[in-house]
Amino acid sequence: MFLEPRATSENRRGVGRAALAILVVILAGLAAVGIFYLQSRSTSGEQGTSTSPSSVTSSSSTSSQGPVPAVTVLSGSLKAADFRASGTTTTFTCGTSAVGSFIRLSNTGNGTGSVITVTVTWNGATDVFTPLGECLVGPVGSPTAMEIILFSATSKTTFNASVGGAVSGFVILSSGAEIAYAGNFE
Repeated sequence: MFLEPRATSENRRGVGRAALAILVVILAGLAAVGIFYLQSRSTSGEQGTSTSPSSVTSSSSTSSQGPVPAVTVLSGSLKAADFRASGTTTTFTCGTSAVGSFIRLSNTGNGTGSVITVTVTWNGATDVFTPLGECLVGPVGSPTAMEIILFSATSKTTFNASVGGAVSGFVILSSGAEIAYAGNFE
């Protein structure tokens, strides 16, 4: 018969303290990795902002690596009728007049941002749209510092959007910066 030593309450406290110390070290390491990840995502030199199409939330980032854009989503209006499974296009254009379904961008930085992709997510499905031509958001003070992403009235999605449905997504710049937006289909 094999006998195991019986743990005393003093031995158990020692094991508990050691386990707690290990847990603290692990949590500190995970926190450091998380902080590094967040910092590395925010040092791309371009603005990343979360906003709803009808309200504005902004923050800014700067860099000492030459002209830096600081692009934000100011507002938008996405019409449910424009986003259908029977649609014909997965592209968007850019302009200076807001008509139909649109997302309004602003650049308060001194560099130009280039929009390469916009995602639209509804009810768990995400669709990707690309620009038809260039979509540049110019530096502050320029005529293109406020640019508007214009979706077609026949935007093709994997879903049929409904009025009031929650919509979200990202405006993605050539630098890799992802500018979040959220709201409801109109």
